[in-house]
Amino acid sequence: MTTTLEEPVAGVTGTSAEQLRSTCAAVRLSFTWFGTRKSLTRAQKEQAADTFGAAGEFLSAGKKLIDTRHPSFQAVTAVKNRAVSYWKSVSLPYPEAGIRLIRQDRVEPFDNQLNEFQQQLHEAVETLEEHYHELQTAARQRLGSLYNPADYPESLSGLFAIEWEFPSVEPLPI
Repeated sequence: MTTTLEEPVAGVTGTSAEQLRSTCAAVRLSFTWFGTRKSLTRAQKEQAADTFGAAGEFLSAGKKLIDTRHPSFQAVTAVKNRAVSYWKSVSLPYPEAGIRLIRQDRVEPFDNQLNEFQQQLHEAVETLEEHYHELQTAARQRLGSLYNPADYPESLSGLFAIEWEFPSVEPLPI
């Protein structure tokens, strides 16, 4: 005699899923960020490799476009770090990368706080913009022949942003 067991697979029950949906929301935090490093061109790598008697194809090299230790850049980064810390402090991990769970009753305060971080970021970027020419001039001096004006946008406006969304997710089976 053959017997087949068709028991349900262990996972989130309907009741648990409904409870999760009614008490939590998924939240994703993302950033638009100006890249401060750039890879060297093939010719620049070859030139650097020659200095060490190495083969250029086996050399990895990059240049730092601006001094990230400058107080105005650190102020921009500090806003990002505070936003990430806050996101993690009011939410729980979710198995899908980049998503965390937040209680429904915390969504509005979260949204308000992220709007505040967004305003702080805007102000910090405005201050960084005031020092941008100075940072470019310093980079020109530090980088020498590696300096390329094309690596630097005219303005930093729109190159830094905090974005968040509340995507629809289904509870994952256990």
